[in-house]
Amino acid sequence: MSEAAVTPSPPFSLLKYDAAMLVDADAATKAAAAPLDPKPNKAGGSHSDPLVTPEIMKAMLPSREWRDENGKWQQNVSLAPSSRTEVLELQEFLAENLIKEQAKKVGICANRERLHAQLFDEIIRQVTLACPERGLLLLRVRDEIRMTIEAYQALYNTSLSFGIRKTVVAEAGTQEVEDKMAALQAEIAELQEEAHQWSHRSMVLQHHHATEREKRLKQQENVVSALKTQIKHFDTFAEMNK
Repeated sequence: MSEAAVTPSPPFSLLKYDAAMLVDADAATKAAAAPLDPKPNKAGGSHSDPLVTPEIMKAMLPSREWRDENGKWQQNVSLAPSSRTEVLELQEFLAENLIKEQAKKVGICANRERLHAQLFDEIIRQVTLACPERGLLLLRVRDEIRMTIEAYQALYNTSLSFGIRKTVVAEAGTQEVEDKMAALQAEIAELQEEAHQWSHRSMVLQHHHATEREKRLKQQENVVSALKTQIKHFDTFAEMNK
């Protein structure tokens, strides 16, 4: 009984690749596995020399590799040009995967960025097959965009670390301020209690002074009344002795 053919499961990508090849496996798996398209692709299917050789394409868009239970697989970027129908299908495929990956329409989105990066690589591949010089220019543009994005990411990470450090310092300073506020509030409470005691003491003293004053006024009135009575008696006694 012949062994079943090994079927690769390549990762998803919008970039067009040739058939996967098993490059690292045991003898049994290698015997069962065979490239789906062992013949190299030629641009336009003509017998003339292609504008782009596999080596140039591999230098611009490297092959991808992955591992599964069968071993290590490799896929080279395809040298077959895309027709207008394939380009339209690629556009529809991109729209479907943006919905499938739940990519955000605005703002930062890793899924949207990844899909458009793959799409840009596919555009570079198609342009390179038609005109290698234009493909190199697009490759430079892609690398410049990636460098700019990486610079922004590094700046973001640096600012994030700076913000975290400032937050830690602020939290430490906040604790110190909170401790100082607690001490001041305790001091305010003590001063308020002391002010309340002095206010109560002042009220007691005022009441005491008012009572003493009233008592003295009453005593003075009694003394004045007694003196007036004595004077009246003296006047009466003086008139009687005339």
